[in-house]
Amino acid sequence: MQLVELLNKHLKSDELTELFQDYDVDVTYHDDRLHENGGDSYRAQIDALGLEFLFNAKQMLVAIFIGEGREAKSILNNAPKYGIQVFLSKAEAIEFALNSGIVIQEGYTNILSWDLDWVKFMLGNYFIHYEYSKNTLNKVTLQVESAE
Repeated sequence: MQLVELLNKHLKSDELTELFQDYDVDVTYHDDRLHENGGDSYRAQIDALGLEFLFNAKQMLVAIFIGEGREAKSILNNAPKYGIQVFLSKAEAIEFALNSGIVIQEGYTNILSWDLDWVKFMLGNYFIHYEYSKNTLNKVTLQVESAE
């Protein structure tokens, strides 16, 4: 399953319908009940695969989160079947990008005493965001560039 190929697919596309049926996935609707102009969205999660899917108000898949709340080992083990590369450290990711001519953005933030280091590979109409905590891969996000 090449996850990148699922980006920008409609929630009811054949590929996503089949995937969600195989794993008995429920899709949850989230409305902008506080009127913050955040837009309504839809979410689905496959715990067995460590995947979470985010759809915009038009039910188009705009982001896939890999490994959130799971160990880096799980992300590394599943990456080949998802068609993505993962890197054990931010430095390794940056080196790969520079050697491959990939445009990147990088940064660091501290949220409630949680240090997060990240690097984002800009790949045309989508990007891959690698997040590290204590120099350990924490989460990988695939997202369309113009996600609403």
